[in-house]
Amino acid sequence: MFRTRNNVPSIYINRSRDFQVLANAYDVVFNYMINNASMVRKDDKKMLDLLATTLGIKAYHQYNEDQLLSFCSIFMTALRNKGNMKSIEYILNMIANVEDLSEKITAQMD
Repeated sequence: MFRTRNNVPSIYINRSRDFQVLANAYDVVFNYMINNASMVRKDDKKMLDLLATTLGIKAYHQYNEDQLLSFCSIFMTALRNKGNMKSIEYILNMIANVEDLSEKITAQMD
């Protein structure tokens, strides 16, 4: 549980009644947000389409849940490396991993 009282100098809490009210209001809001965030599981399949939309992935095809979850997990890394072969390797290895292929794929330019 997050307590503002434990994270600010004690003089603020001891000397200011206004700050005490604000600190208690912040505690309610922060703990509400922390509680709601912890209740959402990362592997929740209902939230997978929302996650993909949030990342900017437009699904033109029906992907199975494992493929979409794997792609969402590496999407930002692949996007940071866009324009080079590393990004293609990340995506190809993700597909190989989802399809249970054991070999590692390396992209080479000829």
